Order: sequence, then C-alpha cells, then structure tokens
Amino acid sequence: MTRPAGHNRPVTPTPPGGAYHRRKDRGTPARRGQDPAADPQPRQQAVPLLNVAGVRAPSCGLLDVSFTVDAGHHHAVVVPHTSGTALLEIIAGTAYPDHGQVYLAGQPVAGRPASELIRHNVGYLPVTPRWHPGRTVVGVLEAAVRWQMLYRRQATALTGREQITDVVDRCNLGALADAESDRLAPQWARMLDLAVILLHRPRLILVDQPMTGPGEPAASFRQAITDLPDTVAALFAVPTPSDAAGLADRVTVISHGRTSGHPEPGTAQR
Repeated sequence: MTRPAGHNRPVTPTPPGGAYHRRKDRGTPARRGQDPAADPQPRQQAVPLLNVAGVRAPSCGLLDVSFTVDAGHHHAVVVPHTSGTALLEIIAGTAYPDHGQVYLAGQPVAGRPASELIRHNVGYLPVTPRWHPGRTVVGVLEAAVRWQMLYRRQATALTGREQITDVVDRCNLGALADAESDRLAPQWARMLDLAVILLHRPRLILVDQPMTGPGEPAASFRQAITDLPDTVAALFAVPTPSDAAGLADRVTVISHGRTSGHPEPGTAQR
C-alpha cells in the first residue's frame, strides 16, 4: 500500500448537499397493447454507495477484499486492527491499494484522495482522537461550522448555532460544552470528533474500532449511530464479531487477508 504525498493527515469529512428521499419502484409502465410480463427491458440495478472491489495491500495484510455497502445500512468488517485501519484509509482516499479499486457512488476513489468526491461524502473516525489545542468543545464545533460556511457554502435550514446545538445533543456533549477539548477523556474526545463529522452531514461514516462496553461514552456512541438518518451508511472495522453486536445489520469477515463470509449478527438488526 502506498500513500500519496501530502495526504498523511486524516481526511476532514464533509458531506453532500442535502438528503434525498427514496421513491418506491413502480415498475416500468407497459406500452399500450403490450403484455407487461413480456417487457424486454431489464430493470437497472441500483449502484451501491460503496463498492470495495478486489482490494489488495499485502504489506497491510489485505490480500483480496471485496464487499459492498448500500445507503442507509450499517456494515461491520471483522478484520485485525492494523489491517482494518489500512482498509478504512484506502476507502477514505488517504492511502492507495496495490491492486483493486474502491468506488463511491459508482465513481473510483483511487487517484483522487483530496477530491470533492471524498471530502463531501465521507467522514472518518479514527481510533486516536484529533487534537484541538486551546479550544473548548463548542469552540471546535464553531470552527467546523465556519469552515463549512466559507468553503462548502452548503445550504441548510439551520443556523450555525442550531447546527451546533443539534450535534451536541446527538452526541451527549451538553455537560462538556465549555470544557477544554484537549483535556477530554479519550472516549469523549472521539465523541467530539463524531460531532464534527455529523456537522458535515456525510453519506458514509467510517469508524475504526467503534466504542463498546457499558460506559456512558459507548452508550452515547451507539445512540448517535442508531439515530443516523436513513440515507447515511456506516462502516465499522472491528476485531471480533461481538464488537458489531447492536451496531451493524451486516457483517463481512476477512480471514487471512481475504473476504470469507457475510454472517448476519443476530442482535444487530435495525
């Protein structure tokens, strides 16, 4: 796996311009006098939001990885930690595979790591929280809103303050709103990173080792993921299938570097 020059830092997630509504498939209308069952035109299959096709990066333990993620689904990949991190970086466009390709909404990712395709559609939550020195929790979110307004010019019905209030509530950060961000416990710092991602409204959220366990940050994380809009997909890289319980509705297992199966977690139905 090779990394493009100048792209060693994590990709800042930025979202697409608004949500969309699914429409029920009413079928293809039959021409007058024609039997609908004899319609020769095949139905066009929907393009998956994410298509990982034959990705190979032997130095990271990825030998042949293929799977798809549809819009609105929460998908977990069971893979060793270092390989999972490498896979998410390839999907996020901050690293290149030696072979294979990643498609986002039908468009290839490789070769365009800093493109609008990635920055406007993908949010990446790494294991290590980002560092925001000298800013409070609200200050970090205010900076994210200013960046969005200056560079994205994204239309929204909410004011900047309303957007911040919304993500603070969704990530259960109200009690920490005025706390110094660089003094937060690591799990709450990750929740702040998730709040920044949610501000940008991405179509796909990549999570390296989601928070699990009985603690309040883990419970807040699970709730925030559960409350994602139906048009937003999430992909988790987890070391064991049990880490996907309660989060994912689909699981792909990568064994010895290769995609080996798609078991359904019994407690992960949405």
